[in-house]
Amino acid sequence: MDQRDESLLQIRAAVLTLFKLGRNRRRVARHNEVASRELRLRGIDASVSVSAPGYLILLGLGESEPCRVSDLARDTVQDLSAVVRQVQALEKAGLVARGSSPEDGRTVLITRTQAGKAALEVLETAATAQIGDTITDWTDAEVTQFARLFAMFVENSLKATYDA
Repeated sequence: MDQRDESLLQIRAAVLTLFKLGRNRRRVARHNEVASRELRLRGIDASVSVSAPGYLILLGLGESEPCRVSDLARDTVQDLSAVVRQVQALEKAGLVARGSSPEDGRTVLITRTQAGKAALEVLETAATAQIGDTITDWTDAEVTQFARLFAMFVENSLKATYDA
């Protein structure tokens, strides 16, 4: 096995570990605790816990708002029925609202409420702080290099066709 193959195996293992970390309930719960505390400080109901899929929905709405639920499912790469449930939970929590399309009143559009925008800002700040804590002993040059290479990896992953 040459150096490139060994490196590819290391990358695969790291990506799998990142996936596992993202699904780790304790880490997600801790992230939500930090975000809830910040929301309370801002005077926003912090009894709401935003799940990982809900977080993706808030992110997706930030990129294209207002949005149909079916488009949101496609854009966040989630199952439509799961997105419907998450939107219902986020709506009940006051983080998103449903409205009718001005072009076609039958089409339901989802938007973030002010509380939803604030919640996303807090979640993003907490996520960024967690990343910063993870790489606290890295040099600025290492952080810059990793950011550039990781962004390139993600971009190439989005373009890749995985033909058998």
